[in-house]
Amino acid sequence: MHFMFCFCQFMNTWLGNRLPTSQLYCIQLFKLYFMQRYNIFFPIHKGLRALLCETAILLQQTSFMDADEADEAVEHVKTVVSLFESHADKEDNYVFKAIAAYEPSVVTAFEAEHVEDHALGESLEKWITAFEYAVAPSAKQSIGEELVKAFIQFMVFNLNHMAKEEKVINPILWRYYSDAELHNITLSITKEIPPQEMAYFSRWMVKG
Repeated sequence: MHFMFCFCQFMNTWLGNRLPTSQLYCIQLFKLYFMQRYNIFFPIHKGLRALLCETAILLQQTSFMDADEADEAVEHVKTVVSLFESHADKEDNYVFKAIAAYEPSVVTAFEAEHVEDHALGESLEKWITAFEYAVAPSAKQSIGEELVKAFIQFMVFNLNHMAKEEKVINPILWRYYSDAELHNITLSITKEIPPQEMAYFSRWMVKG
């Protein structure tokens, strides 16, 4: 199977990239199904994207003058901030650490993004605190709208950040580690996560 794949690629190059479309399609299928590497980010990023999207929809539909609606939305945002903070910490201590010796500049760049992400999370927490101290319904609505804006900024940043991690860091991990070694990194991360937090992560990974 591997020989056929290499042969088709060689022939396509030799023929000046003129292999029939059907044969090129077969090559792409081979890459997809027989050469796919373990994506250390996929399960957790899938869940975190689902959490971001569902929370954004909930916030858009919330009347912050309605105590029950507002409480549900605010609790969702608190969960988002907590899980993303924990996720970034695990990446810093396990994933980035695994490539630091090979690509230190890449690690530095992504650590800087985590600092920015932390600042965005702190901004959300400040709006939550302001909302919880507000008394007048009009003040709660106004602060709630600012919370929505801050959350959208947080969401957009993290969607781009996660996509960039998958695009840039995965190839580095695949270059230096086997799939078995990457699975061991995942196992080390999951062992460190407290049961209640793991339940939250698992819920969103399934929903994603």
